[in-house]
Amino acid sequence: MSSTQRPVLNDRYELEQRIGRGGMADVFLARDLLLDRPVAIKVLFPEFAADPSFVERFRREAQSAANLNHPNIVGVYDWGRYGSTYFIAMEFIAGRTLAEVLRSNGPVTPQQATDVAIEVASALAFAHRNGVVHRDIKPANILVGHDGRVKVADFGIARALNSSAEQDLTQAGSVMGTATYFSPEQAQGAQPDPRSDLYSLGIVMYELTTGRPPFTGENPVAIAYKQVHSEPPRLGELVPNVPEDFDAIVHTLLLKSPDDRYPTADVLREDLRRFKDGQPVAALNSPAGNGNGATAGSGQATAPAPNPVALGGAAAPRSMPAGAPEPRRAPSPFQPIPAGANMPPTVAQGYAPPQPGYPPQQQRRTGGVIIVALFILALFAAGGVVLFNVLSNREPGGAAVGEAQVPEVRGLTLADAQKKLLDANLIPDVRAVEKEGVADDVVYEQDPTPDQVVDEGSKVTITYNPAPGTTLIEMPDLTNLTYDDAVALLDKKGFDIGKVRAQRKETAAVPENTVMDQAPLKGQQVPNNSEIILVTATHPSKVVMPNVSGQDPATATRALEALGFKVNQLTEQNDSVPANRVVRTEPLAGSSVNYGTTIALVVSTGPLSVTVPNLNGMTENEARQVLQDLNLKTKVGDSVPLPYGNAQDDKVMLQSPVAGSSALAGATITIRLGLASTTPPTTTSTSTTTTTTTTTTTTVDPN
Repeated sequence: MSSTQRPVLNDRYELEQRIGRGGMADVFLARDLLLDRPVAIKVLFPEFAADPSFVERFRREAQSAANLNHPNIVGVYDWGRYGSTYFIAMEFIAGRTLAEVLRSNGPVTPQQATDVAIEVASALAFAHRNGVVHRDIKPANILVGHDGRVKVADFGIARALNSSAEQDLTQAGSVMGTATYFSPEQAQGAQPDPRSDLYSLGIVMYELTTGRPPFTGENPVAIAYKQVHSEPPRLGELVPNVPEDFDAIVHTLLLKSPDDRYPTADVLREDLRRFKDGQPVAALNSPAGNGNGATAGSGQATAPAPNPVALGGAAAPRSMPAGAPEPRRAPSPFQPIPAGANMPPTVAQGYAPPQPGYPPQQQRRTGGVIIVALFILALFAAGGVVLFNVLSNREPGGAAVGEAQVPEVRGLTLADAQKKLLDANLIPDVRAVEKEGVADDVVYEQDPTPDQVVDEGSKVTITYNPAPGTTLIEMPDLTNLTYDDAVALLDKKGFDIGKVRAQRKETAAVPENTVMDQAPLKGQQVPNNSEIILVTATHPSKVVMPNVSGQDPATATRALEALGFKVNQLTEQNDSVPANRVVRTEPLAGSSVNYGTTIALVVSTGPLSVTVPNLNGMTENEARQVLQDLNLKTKVGDSVPLPYGNAQDDKVMLQSPVAGSSALAGATITIRLGLASTTPPTTTSTSTTTTTTTTTTTTVDPN
């Protein structure tokens, strides 16, 4: 794109290239022509700009985030209208997301995780004091700049707690988050408060230390269910030599009840500093947080540390003002900004600072997991913005649901390029074309080019340099074969089966070891000694039970068997579920069940008594179907004679019992259909004779 073609927003922000894509906006790298600095521009999709509620939320995002001026928060500079849509101008961070650091470097030490957490806690403390809850703390929203500064991005999906305008907006639009990182109260549809952000930060610390989040699942609803009902393994069970103090801090953050967590981000930050400084931490004195990595109720306990600090306690004031950036120390391998100077806090015994007044937690809802499904939709609508340097070696990301970002595969071997594309949910389309100066079996060209956003499952054409003297063979279709049969076919075709690699994909939808995908694709001319990747199905050890309530038994059975379950159908009388409809499964929907388990499909026989429907005007077949659905039987009585051509011919005219009355399940309803005469009426002609009578009157003279 030449400079003359680049759009300029509000005569100030010149768009250079797109660097990200969320659920409701694109993010561009731009230049602020007025101040001559790079900025990130978030542009709302036109379809959302036409919705006043989205525009209002977008405006509030800008206002809410613009009020948060803190060294650990991505700054928001401006907002305005652009054509038929709207934009936000934000601080551009040259660096990588914490998610990218974790993917490329792997887990970090507890000390390094603490460095990051201290800075995130500083950002949250400042935001919470200003009445803003982030609601979506996760590694993708935590940026590590090239200068080592840690910044929290995307306060834009937060909402001001004290915003009176919120009452005029739909609550569904404000319940957001990512299932892997949101709190139990968010999973149950309750109003999140600052302690919800602390739970999410606890998950980030857990993932940074172990390399994986505490809860995973096949879909967001399954993960949210675990957030509410499951306990994560303690860090000490997964990572050797984790300090007891660090384990206790993370465990305290991940407690299910907000009242049991740290009361504020400031208190958490102080405890993290104590751990950095080698001082006793408050979390060890929490009943749920103490113990050598022991779970609650294990019977293991830890003797109180000297100078204990309660979770609500406070250290002596530091010279650093509230909201100030943390001072620097020697950087960690990914250069976060470490904690403050080596000033051990003095514990103020017997003193607890005033705590914020949180509203009582809403009563836990039995339908919590169903509520989750509703606001997962809000999550997809809300989207998220991750700001990072497009020139860094980032992994695929920034695409909306159902989309993928094309990775860079030029310079990789053919096998590695194919694997990288398959991992990104893209299909390699391989071309073998000799090229001088390129190493054998190395990809030197690709289309689309890196960083473009395409639909998942799209083909990416990659061209590589085959070794001299290579024999080309047409790749057969291997999908739906077993792995062994596919390898046998390749051997028969003349391929080197020593170069066949299996890539497992967990699914319950197809038989195990079935080839689901292949690279190269069928029909391509490829060298006989090519690396061939077969994506084969492997069954999961656990499957989340789907919700099939309300479906007919045949449809529900097919869905359950497709997930590997064996189905045993049972019946029960149910007053609220119509006959021949699924009441529930046992185990219940949302449960994590062993693959291949035999489950009970409970089907309703209908209510004990039903209200007789009004059948008037229906055909016989229509009436029979309506009654069958209500577990009622049909009897056709005598017809009701009707004149020739009557519209009620062959329609229900009378029924017994009458509509609106009650009948037992299985009762018989008698209907009488209209029967019009088949003989047209005859026409009779009447002749009328008119007789005229003349009367003559004679008058006689009496004389």
